[in-house]
Amino acid sequence: MNANCPLCLAEIEIEPGLLGRVVVCPACEKKIKIPIPISSPDVPTHNSTYSRQKSEVIVTGISIPFGDLVTLLIKTALAMIPAAIILGLFGMALIAVFMAFMKH
Repeated sequence: MNANCPLCLAEIEIEPGLLGRVVVCPACEKKIKIPIPISSPDVPTHNSTYSRQKSEVIVTGISIPFGDLVTLLIKTALAMIPAAIILGLFGMALIAVFMAFMKH
């Protein structure tokens, strides 16, 4: 079976036992996961019975430039400000109600 590397688009010859596994592309030497074709007998259908197996997810090859990472973190921090304000107002209202009941 042949497939193309999703990173460098080189054609790779795939052995059936490698479907669904992580391999190193011989052209670009990056780790890639070989997809399982929908028509493959390894893919369960609606009528087949199979047990749920514990699977491990490995994330490799993530490269985020430092400036982009800083931008992402700043945007995340700014997005949390309205939530913090709303929670603060809710907390103050709850304390005010509690204090009103304590005076009576």
